[in-house]
Amino acid sequence: MSKTFKFNKLIRDKVYQMMLDENVQVNLKKLSNSTEVLEYFKLKLLEEAHEVASATSTEHFIEELVDCLEVIHEFAKLLGLNFTDIESARQQKLASKGGFAQRIVVESITVTEAGEFMEYHLEHADRYPEI
Repeated sequence: MSKTFKFNKLIRDKVYQMMLDENVQVNLKKLSNSTEVLEYFKLKLLEEAHEVASATSTEHFIEELVDCLEVIHEFAKLLGLNFTDIESARQQKLASKGGFAQRIVVESITVTEAGEFMEYHLEHADRYPEI
């Protein structure tokens, strides 16, 4: 008895061969359109981030974070970005905006004057609904 499962996601190169080695019948498409490739990388990054969020052990966190990093590295290559430049930008942002060491969660903000904070949050009302 065979069963067909919807997959429709970007996979690592060797996973495809592993499927073939297990006699899995694979219906695939090879991506060539750069817009389509970018969309699949975006979806893959979201998939891996969700898997990090569902991890429950140190080993599982490591495995899923590694997957996220691999997707980020490949995504950067696809965009023609040098990972050294990305790391440099990360360090600059760390210097200007800080990291997450203080573990601060902002539950709401009240903005009384028009300005950068007001404009940004109004433009992104889907993420920051007014209460």
